[in-house]
Amino acid sequence: MRPISAILTSMALALACPVVGAGQTGGEPDVQFYLEAVGRFFDVGAEEVRILREWRLPAEELPVVLFVSVRAGISTDAVAANRLRGSSWSSIASTFGMPVADVHVEFGDGSPLGDLGSLYEQFASTPRSRWNTLRISDRDYVSLVNVRVLSGTLGLPPGRVLQAVEDHGGFIAAYRALGGG
Repeated sequence: MRPISAILTSMALALACPVVGAGQTGGEPDVQFYLEAVGRFFDVGAEEVRILREWRLPAEELPVVLFVSVRAGISTDAVAANRLRGSSWSSIASTFGMPVADVHVEFGDGSPLGDLGSLYEQFASTPRSRWNTLRISDRDYVSLVNVRVLSGTLGLPPGRVLQAVEDHGGFIAAYRALGGG
């Protein structure tokens, strides 16, 4: 159970910050199955995932909240509050000392990279020691974390997950199509 001060802080920030992804529904079965898988991947209970949903971030950004929180060793509330204040995922990760290499996913040779193709060209042409100079878009950040989560959850290669995302129009639909839920 969270202390009352944390709950009040969460409520105040939720009211004061602009809502990212407003209008997204949270009760859909596919979203619930997806979020349960995310919770299992990060070894957090359903209650923690429910609390994260209260921040009203898009469901596909919740794995990023957990990823940054775990990798940087900070609270999910701090990550979510920064995102709701409009900070980019790259900025949030950098603020909390998380290197770009942490978000990089190894795709097999010949894997179709779709929208991630230009980012991976930057990775390939930049020495690993300089990856922190790369600017990763929010969309790419969300994609890389979700590929990692679904690949790990479903035991599938990252390239197959990414192809399913392109085929089905998003990570939640891809999770369902790949046998999740």
